[in-house]
Amino acid sequence: MTIVAGFRVKDGVVLCSDTQYTGAAKIYQKKLFHLPIGTDHYVFGLAGHEPNGKMAIDECEDALSDLKPGEHTTRRMKNVLRCAVKPVIDDYVLARPAYEREVLEFSLLVGCHAADGPSAGHKLFAVRSNGVVNNIEDYECLGTGSYLGHYLLKPSFHEFMSLDATMLLASQALRAAKDYDASCGGPSSFEVIMSNGNHETVAYDFYNTDAFLRHYEMFEAQLRFAIAPQNKDDLLLELRLKEFTDAVRGIRATWKKVDRARRNLIAVGIQPSSPTTS
Repeated sequence: MTIVAGFRVKDGVVLCSDTQYTGAAKIYQKKLFHLPIGTDHYVFGLAGHEPNGKMAIDECEDALSDLKPGEHTTRRMKNVLRCAVKPVIDDYVLARPAYEREVLEFSLLVGCHAADGPSAGHKLFAVRSNGVVNNIEDYECLGTGSYLGHYLLKPSFHEFMSLDATMLLASQALRAAKDYDASCGGPSSFEVIMSNGNHETVAYDFYNTDAFLRHYEMFEAQLRFAIAPQNKDDLLLELRLKEFTDAVRGIRATWKKVDRARRNLIAVGIQPSSPTTS
């Protein structure tokens, strides 16, 4: 299974996922699929059964390609997605014996930018495992690791976050899912559709991001315990405050150096942390 998350913010739509497929063996493959359709961009995030999910994505691509200019309303697009996916669910999931259905189920996140029509702009849809399609105004997580994603994202997410801040928050949620859910793992993948309609596959530095966040969280936990009134030692609090401040400054300085080095590599055509998936 997996974790797939999607975010709709003022600057665009971010989709991200792990890359582990769990079956007889663990394999690592992409779960985010970019589809340019006419002048629009779509990114599908797949959680669940890969063959059934990919068949449904193909059906969605065909149906969306038939939309005429001016038909890209939220209501119309929801209906198109529902009509494309429901036959796949009926024929390849619900038609199977009950004991087989759980492993055959899938769900989708669909990020897009519609260039024309009364609802032009960036959108995010969730296609549930029963065929229900919802318009998502903020964020959504799907897959076995989604419970951890929601736990971490709900207190921090807001629609006015920048795309960079959104990806940092998403990286934290993916890391938690990969740490604690056996069905999640592998490199993290990120796809972005900007509010102007441009699409970008982001070679996100998930490896160093995870390492620096872990380092920060260790010092933050020490400070948290020192703040509690049960700690009678004010000198210990002052010590922890200084350690925390020094650590945060050190983490930021080192992270900036690593980021500059990484951007220099990308500038000459090297992608140092691109997910190695097929």
